[in-house]
Amino acid sequence: MVRAEPVRGLAQAAHPQALPVCDEFPVSLELNGERVVTLLCTPCDLTELAVGWLYCEGLIDSVEQLQAVGACDELSRVRVFSESQRPLVQSEWRRVITSGCGSGHAIDPGELATLPAVTSDLRFPLARLEELMREVALGGPIKRAVGGVHSAALIDEGGILAHYEDVGRHNAVDKCIGRALLTSIDLGQVVLCATGRVSSEMAFKASRCGIPIIASLNSTTGLAVELARHVGVTIVAKAIGRKRLVYTRPDRIVGESKYDTAIG
Repeated sequence: MVRAEPVRGLAQAAHPQALPVCDEFPVSLELNGERVVTLLCTPCDLTELAVGWLYCEGLIDSVEQLQAVGACDELSRVRVFSESQRPLVQSEWRRVITSGCGSGHAIDPGELATLPAVTSDLRFPLARLEELMREVALGGPIKRAVGGVHSAALIDEGGILAHYEDVGRHNAVDKCIGRALLTSIDLGQVVLCATGRVSSEMAFKASRCGIPIIASLNSTTGLAVELARHVGVTIVAKAIGRKRLVYTRPDRIVGESKYDTAIG
């Protein structure tokens, strides 16, 4: 039987001789005493997850509005108290099941027109982006132990500022955003890195937070490209290797390579 150091986010498999597996658990998020969502997630870093999700959904505008955030002992519920008293009724569009693991935010066409443009002046060297993406691709302790999770990270030229894992790729993104908000990371000067594909919801989260560049080991979707073009977010797909694709605002990626294709 293989023995390893304890890692948060692992669950013991049913058979006593089986290796541990990544954990997946329903966690209810409550805002001011009312349940707003149940997220199937890796039940760790729940404060960051809650803050990031609430911010991306527009239910809070800043961490200064937060009065208290806490998870119950069983990690099945996170309670958030905020000065904000936003209505929690979801539109028909928000009840659409998205490609983001079933708990995502479907983009209302009317909402798209109201999204602010991302005006960051960030330029990022291609070689450094690939170097840091390789670090993100290695994953964290859960991936190294058992696999089965997505990674997301925030990076600047100095290195990785936040790196989280989760069974849901958008949960990992929300954890990174929550960390940035809680520690005052300037989201206008970072790249959001992801191991999973770039969906429309991920592009929406970047727009909401003013993140200028999304880079993924995987591909992107047409709707994500459409949204990114509308708000001025750069998407770099297949960011490692010989087939990089730079969608929308390719001027933010500095450095040339015969393997790069810029798609305005």
